[in-house]
Amino acid sequence: NLPGKTFTFGGKSYTLDNHGFVRGREFLPVEEKKDRMSFAFTADDASLAIYPFRFTLTAGYAVSGATLTVSWEVRNSDEKTMYFSIGAHPGFRAPLVPGEKREDYDLVFEKKETVKRHFLTADNVLSGESAVFLDGSDSTAVTPDLFEKGAVVLKDHVSRSVTLRSRKSGRFVRVDFPGFPFLGIWSPKGGCPFVCIEPW
Repeated sequence: NLPGKTFTFGGKSYTLDNHGFVRGREFLPVEEKKDRMSFAFTADDASLAIYPFRFTLTAGYAVSGATLTVSWEVRNSDEKTMYFSIGAHPGFRAPLVPGEKREDYDLVFEKKETVKRHFLTADNVLSGESAVFLDGSDSTAVTPDLFEKGAVVLKDHVSRSVTLRSRKSGRFVRVDFPGFPFLGIWSPKGGCPFVCIEPW
């Protein structure tokens, strides 16, 4: 979220809600093939009223075996520098196997990490508070208290993939996120049966 849900550009203030505005807009099909599809949203009068940049955002989905690849292309159609942020909010069922529970799963990072976890306010803005996360390890258990203080927000981490893996069955899902400097990991309080691994 933006502090106060506002930003200023060119001497004018604009209001944006949490997670931005394109998630509620219609994307039109660009390509449709057996193993891939893509959709695009192009700035219009309604978007220009809240975000003063002309652009086209194309979202692509391709399937190969057990791998789904999601890609985004942001094309600036203006002559001015365009400031933006983009991220994903994919959630994965945990447990993946009947008879297991979410607490049977670990989050396994590509590399050993000693990185800070940054905390958010109730408005989803960085609070300025942080704490050491992992501390030389490459994994953490998905415990109920992991998300008691909200999302796990990381930056300056070296891993570019995270695996959600069962300690019982070994079943897993891995998310690779090359090119994304931030990572959010989230699940609602109360033990909901999913975990979000979010490249930002």
